[in-house]
Amino acid sequence: MKLPTVQLPDLIPNTKGIMKYEDGRPKVVLETDFYVLINRKVYKIPNGFEYDHASVPRGLWNTFPPYDPLYAGAACLHDWCYAGEFFPRKFADQLFLSAMCFTGVPKWKRNLMYTAVRIGGAFTYKKHTIKTVMEVRELSGITEKKRPLWKAA
Repeated sequence: MKLPTVQLPDLIPNTKGIMKYEDGRPKVVLETDFYVLINRKVYKIPNGFEYDHASVPRGLWNTFPPYDPLYAGAACLHDWCYAGEFFPRKFADQLFLSAMCFTGVPKWKRNLMYTAVRIGGAFTYKKHTIKTVMEVRELSGITEKKRPLWKAA
């Protein structure tokens, strides 16, 4: 599979904890914009975006800690792509894998994490409503309500 090219100028997003939880996992909020280069195009994940780092079941945190700096940026990018439905789900998952390649996550770990989002990500994606999607899009400066966004053009 040919992966998209992803570069993260900052490996670790600047976040702070907030008193919100998603499926028992603490959420964080970006304190500054987080820029990502995807196939030589710059995307801005905006200050104020809330996410839960890597969505890893608690029993696996010793092997896959949710806050690992090697995949902190990849998790932010992936959560933003999912939350705003900016790209097809499969492409968002490939961005996650590519970002982990860029940051040096060991191959065995990134492949397991990629497989997990391919299998489990559909459950998260199905929870979206137009309201939750539009909150992220509006924060990102996008007002297009058509779902999915990538067919809007």
